[in-house]
Amino acid sequence: MQTVEPLLSDPAAASATLAEHAAAESSRLLLHLIELSQAARSPDQGDASSLEGIISPAILRRLLATLHFRDSATVQHCRRVSQLAVAIARHLRWEGIDLRRLEIAALLHDLGKIGVPDNVLFKPGKLNPDEADLLALHHRVGVDVLQAARVDPQVIQIVAESRDFPCATAKGTGRPLGTLHLGSRILSVADAYDTLRTEQVYRHAKSHEEAMRILVENTGTQFDGNVINALMRWAGACGLNKSAEYRAENLPAETGQVFVDPREARDADALSRIFAHLYLLENLYNGFYIVDADLRFVVWNGAAQRLMGHAAENLLDHPWSSRTICYSDETGRDMQEGEIPIRQVLESRRASDRDVKILNQSGCWVDVELQTVPLIDSSGTLRGVAEIFRDRSQTLASHEYRDLQLSDSRDPLTGVANQEELRSQLAQTLERAHKDEWKVPCSMIVVELDRFDEINDRFGNATADLVLIEVARMLQQETYSGELVSRHGGGRFMIVCPATTAEQANKRADRLRMELGRLGISELEGWPLTGSFGITQAVAGDGVDSVLCRADKALYSATRGGGDQTFFVSASEHPEPLLRESGPSGASFEFEAQFLACTAAEMIVYKLGGFVNEHDADLLEVTRERVRMRLGRCGLLSSWGKTNERRPVEVDLGLGSEAPLRDVNGRKVKSNQIRVTVKITPVGRVKDRDIFLERARYILKELSKYFLAEV
Repeated sequence: MQTVEPLLSDPAAASATLAEHAAAESSRLLLHLIELSQAARSPDQGDASSLEGIISPAILRRLLATLHFRDSATVQHCRRVSQLAVAIARHLRWEGIDLRRLEIAALLHDLGKIGVPDNVLFKPGKLNPDEADLLALHHRVGVDVLQAARVDPQVIQIVAESRDFPCATAKGTGRPLGTLHLGSRILSVADAYDTLRTEQVYRHAKSHEEAMRILVENTGTQFDGNVINALMRWAGACGLNKSAEYRAENLPAETGQVFVDPREARDADALSRIFAHLYLLENLYNGFYIVDADLRFVVWNGAAQRLMGHAAENLLDHPWSSRTICYSDETGRDMQEGEIPIRQVLESRRASDRDVKILNQSGCWVDVELQTVPLIDSSGTLRGVAEIFRDRSQTLASHEYRDLQLSDSRDPLTGVANQEELRSQLAQTLERAHKDEWKVPCSMIVVELDRFDEINDRFGNATADLVLIEVARMLQQETYSGELVSRHGGGRFMIVCPATTAEQANKRADRLRMELGRLGISELEGWPLTGSFGITQAVAGDGVDSVLCRADKALYSATRGGGDQTFFVSASEHPEPLLRESGPSGASFEFEAQFLACTAAEMIVYKLGGFVNEHDADLLEVTRERVRMRLGRCGLLSSWGKTNERRPVEVDLGLGSEAPLRDVNGRKVKSNQIRVTVKITPVGRVKDRDIFLERARYILKELSKYFLAEV
């Protein structure tokens, strides 16, 4: 055994030893996936006809037993979801093997939760962002294990796509509903319905009517309307919509229970550790795959597919070759067959770690750190190889950078997004809507707690902070993935709702208003907690400021009406762009001037570049005849602040196409100067015209310095 002292005196030896131990542990755990794959190939002793080759009955029992060993509540949830999904599918005329595939997919859709840490899986409250990200990995981990278990590819597709809808992420990376497997759409509805109807540690169970109202609100965005209608019909036929409680006896009879004997418990414990290790791989790396001793692909995870472009269904159970995955060294030189890491590991049976380039399917080379790990059993037999990738170009994805991002984008008290993050996400949402020609709607909800100042005065800052934290938690729980909740100080919150019409947003706001009234905060001693809600829907031509201004006006109407109500303001009520409204009369301010730029036309871009960099301007449009830019940033509700940075303006420069003639000693001569027209307008609301003129003249002076201009 190697002693500690040499390792302390030789950091390189210590690093190599630790890496070797880590590789050995990884090899031991991933080896179980190879064994799972081989067990799935073996014929079952019992009758497998009922599963029609979809999954080995022994493997199904083993997976469900492990999930039961980990958390019996999750098993019961999966059973109920499976029964609901089958009932919905039958109303959609599904039958035969397709129905069986859906049943198995629903039973196993939460399989990945086996590896979720206890402090996350059983947390008696709202998950923080890091915990939520970790829990979200359970879906990918489950797919990894289903691949290794040689489950029917359509079952894996149903599970993989059941969380992949248009609003899956704030960045809108989800897929249109129509492109998803119908089974995944059925599973999404069944899963959401059961979750809403079941008591959770952070909220009470909802009635059938409340659950259906939430599903209907998200028709066309998260859920398929035909599937929801099928659920409604079945619920009416079986009486589920009339039952006071959501209990097992309201659902079709369950199949046999999962029992775990001591031998199965030991096996489940070992399998649980494999799931935990897969979480590590999914969380820390940009992809991995596993091949067996015959070099046939056993696992090809989703991250590897995104990194290299090869679909899992085209690789699983197919042989690995250097033509499938093409390698070169760091310099770009193609590797010979004997230089390829997996070939070297097969020969040496020792783990390898090196930087290489890998060719993805689009024809681009990706720089990766590649770990190649031999999977060797206790008898010394090589059973397979795992290759693990880290994309070297994504150095900013470190935990430190992510923590910095979160601190810059989160409200420190409630943990929801702050004002800057709201503006950023709203801008991205509007940009996507514009690119999609506004085929997908977008709405904004703003809520302000009624009489929040009185709560602060009467109960103190600590209680007021507790109210804000609880309200933020409720808003996050009652909104959906893809929607962004943010706080604007005081008792005001805002919600960006992508793929949401004004009518849907109005229903959502009314539901949030009712949930707000149900919050039981003992520290308020019976004080009624209510809120005023303002809503608007974005339209073509809208910018961040115009949407926020309309939402603010809707909120003002709600509060002026006494509070505890919802008010909607449409764009048609304000045909003029709100970002140019100024002063109490609504008049628009504009500042116009001209100057002669002492520079050649081809040099004007360099002059502008210096101005843009120094003043941190955003270029909106650049052509040979025109340049538009924005200077400064608005506060959340578009009112001008006390500094130039908080006094944003739009600057429109018209560049003369012909050089003007100049009078020199009585003669008209051609000049190398360019006539530039300048128009400056405020972005946001300006109450004082003199303040605007001061800002505009300062910008004109700065421009003239860059162009050596005669103003």
